[in-house]
Amino acid sequence: MKKQGVVHPKFWFRHWRVRRALVGYPLYDVPYKTQEADLTETQVRENFDYFLRVRQERLAFFFDWLRRKFGVAASLTPEGVLAIERWVRDFGGGAIESTACDLRIFATYTPAWTDSRAGYNVMIDLGIFIGEYLIWRRPELYWEIYRGHEIEPVSFRSPTYLKPIIDGMPRLWKDDTFRTGYGAIAGACQKSLIGSDGFRDRSNSFVFHIKQSLYFSRLPDDVVVLGESKNEPL
Repeated sequence: MKKQGVVHPKFWFRHWRVRRALVGYPLYDVPYKTQEADLTETQVRENFDYFLRVRQERLAFFFDWLRRKFGVAASLTPEGVLAIERWVRDFGGGAIESTACDLRIFATYTPAWTDSRAGYNVMIDLGIFIGEYLIWRRPELYWEIYRGHEIEPVSFRSPTYLKPIIDGMPRLWKDDTFRTGYGAIAGACQKSLIGSDGFRDRSNSFVFHIKQSLYFSRLPDDVVVLGESKNEPL
């Protein structure tokens, strides 16, 4: 997704604040910066081990950054989820500049996630937050490498194939929180444009995603009641 068009004046100052706050934001510095599908198993594991080592440190930085730069009461609580969702809605679109929003960059780590692309690191940290919140609410969940599954061959071509994912749900359900982090920022970017249908849309897709995963993660293997996740408490 590339950001095209003109940013609504409502967001001019907000986006400027985000770009200023991103100066010096820490790089998500995996050892092998290419799509994991092109790596050996050992290299995939090294990238994943790097993630496991830095995720708590990055989450702590992300919370502190939101508090210092934007006054957001970020935390692993329902109130923290809502506060970060509001930040994404109001400021998240400024994390990616005009021509920098591209899922291929997210998948391959290239060009480097610096300067106009520093917001990709925020996408990762947002994905870490979502995953850690789900684990906090459902301790049986855990981080794992996403390896796709045979009944859905397209999963082997996913941009997040062999990247970290939340596992431990019934059946084959998993939560691709990195993809959600990307989508939340990219969506906010698009919604900040004049004429965007999303500019008038106040729906909470970020919160809805978390509720959906919380709902699915507690269902027995043989029970599915679609549509009830909207009532799941945070």
